[in-house]
Amino acid sequence: MDNLPLNELHAIDNLFAPIGHIVLQWSYVDTNLELCINMIAEYYDDKNIINTQSRQQLTGKKTTLFKKCLNELTSLIPFKKEGLLITDKLDKISKKRNIIIHGTYNGSNPDGSYNFHRFVFIKKKNLYLLEKHQLTFPEIHRLGKTILDLSEEIALFCIRLHPNKEKP
Repeated sequence: MDNLPLNELHAIDNLFAPIGHIVLQWSYVDTNLELCINMIAEYYDDKNIINTQSRQQLTGKKTTLFKKCLNELTSLIPFKKEGLLITDKLDKISKKRNIIIHGTYNGSNPDGSYNFHRFVFIKKKNLYLLEKHQLTFPEIHRLGKTILDLSEEIALFCIRLHPNKEKP
């Protein structure tokens, strides 16, 4: 890094704060999603869809499990529409988040945008595909704010799931 030009060092420094924000806020999203799944398991899962192992997954698999519960548990019908909107947001946001978090930084451009490369495994072809992405500082910063908002939305949804009574 000592050999990088000063403008490149500034570009990297400017990038660290919003990426750190994305990492931190995503952990809140994951925790709140896990709380929702635990709430569903405790109060709504009469089909035993959720087990201990299925709770301890990465966010993508938790999202799939959450969606499955919303679609299959009749006791969640009053929450289904709102819950599925959350899963749609999770799917959309995770794509851009994964570019940044699971990709590699590959320099900045004269217009101030940042380059990220990411290898994605394509199962059907049994090969890795190199994806190249350009993101601007405002896009990256907005993503952090969007993730923070989604975390709060999931937390509030989880509160609404709680029946406010002791389980019999």
